[in-house]
Amino acid sequence: MDRSAVTEADDITKVSGKPYDPSFYLAKVLRLLHIYNTAQVWKFFSGPEYLAFLLGAEPASYLPAPGYEPYIWNKNVHEVFGLEEHLFPPYVEPGTVIGTTQKNNLHLPLNIPIIAAYPDFLAAIAGTDCMRPGLICDRTGSSETLNACTDQEKNPDGLFKLPHLIPGFWNLSGGVSTSGKAIDWFCRIAHEHYSLESFVEDAYRAPFDPNLLFLPYLNGERAPLWNSKLKGQFIGLSLNHSTQDLARAVLEGILFGLRYTYEKMCNDITIYHIVRPSGFLADIPYINQLKANILGVTLETGLIPEGELLGCAAVALKGISPKITLIDACNNIFTPYSLYTPQKNEKEKYDEKFYVFSNALIHALQNEKDTP
Repeated sequence: MDRSAVTEADDITKVSGKPYDPSFYLAKVLRLLHIYNTAQVWKFFSGPEYLAFLLGAEPASYLPAPGYEPYIWNKNVHEVFGLEEHLFPPYVEPGTVIGTTQKNNLHLPLNIPIIAAYPDFLAAIAGTDCMRPGLICDRTGSSETLNACTDQEKNPDGLFKLPHLIPGFWNLSGGVSTSGKAIDWFCRIAHEHYSLESFVEDAYRAPFDPNLLFLPYLNGERAPLWNSKLKGQFIGLSLNHSTQDLARAVLEGILFGLRYTYEKMCNDITIYHIVRPSGFLADIPYINQLKANILGVTLETGLIPEGELLGCAAVALKGISPKITLIDACNNIFTPYSLYTPQKNEKEKYDEKFYVFSNALIHALQNEKDTP
């Protein structure tokens, strides 16, 4: 969630010619080097790669597929900023055994294979078996992203387009970067003992209000809006509204933000039919049904909601059993559990409210643009 490296991201965007978000690796590296000089740095690691190194692995950077280099370590861009190549561990393919566990403070047994895995969103794609066109992984967490598998070459407006786990396919993504964080923020300001369960219960009990809106952009936004200065808002707030009403508005606002991304996908490529959620919100029936109604698409949950964990298990299975393909591993590890289909009357009223949300978002973007 650290997006403080705004200036550095802007510099990288100018050099690379591609949008670069402050939360990406290289922007953070440049930010750190304003504090520490390179003489004090041995290697730069992401969190999971550093943990693997501490447990006994060789220094490594996980490269999901060719084409991801500009968003991880990019030699051409590094050279422009005077960064030496030895600062960045060499790339390895997920599924590669990069070492075995040595003596460690976690008391793990010795000599367990350490296997390079995927970043969170690709692990969730693998763990929900979204490995063919027509499937979207909805990765919930502190942020929430829709990741759609497509075989189309077209570059959609504003969305991330990167190689999929399966060669020949593409992953299109976008979403709400402060979804779970917005819920956490609301729980903290509601009252001392207000929990996620309290939030869901209040949102469920609150009546539908066509005029109360929440823009969930509490820390700017990445794809598809690409606006680091965008702010969150309550709109239509009155003295008559309660904590329950605000909880429902926050939840609806997050899902409207997802719908904005989903409609971008549908405008540019084949309309999708199945969304598979993953993460801490994926196991809450009320939220799944609300999401189906707002997006207007069928949701299919898995027996185990933690898609990222399952995806890491799938790539580990591939790593220790080379004869098993990633497709087979993902297909065997994901078990469909429940379906949620749009309810006609609910969908119609949310279609109308999404139109109001879209206009409010356009207005917010224009206000931000006009602000000196």
